Amino acid sequence: MSLDISKITPVSFMTLILIFFASVAPGILFLFIYDPGIVFELETIKLLVLCFAITAPFWLVNSTVYLILETKFSKGEETGSDPNLLHICSMAGSFWTMPAVYLPSLIALFFELDLKFAVLGMILIEFVTLFLIWQLEHRLRPKKT
Repeated sequence: MSLDISKITPVSFMTLILIFFASVAPGILFLFIYDPGIVFELETIKLLVLCFAITAPFWLVNSTVYLILETKFSKGEETGSDPNLLHICSMAGSFWTMPAVYLPSLIALFFELDLKFAVLGMILIEFVTLFLIWQLEHRLRPKKT
């Protein structure tokens, strides 16, 4: 199986980079802070799957919410005609996921933060993020009369 890199579009490349920085990288940081031994003991594939499993739910929720809001508020417009809609929603989901997954890990780097509080912090930041997404989508969209 050969990989033809020339077929990767810039939008797809940027989407993959953002997904990496929103899901895999913070998962590795989170594991390294709370159990550094597991980062060095696990095989690469198992480590990547574990890191993705830690942070992917946040990314999936944010991307899905953004996709729903994008399609809900553009009923009068043609949403099906935009071939980059999934890329845009993936990038937006990655952008909105970063605070929820990085902030507790960065706080734990400098202060003593228990694992339970770090996970709770991720969930609370996620709820704040969802509220912000909802507020921004409602305020930026023109009101229909």
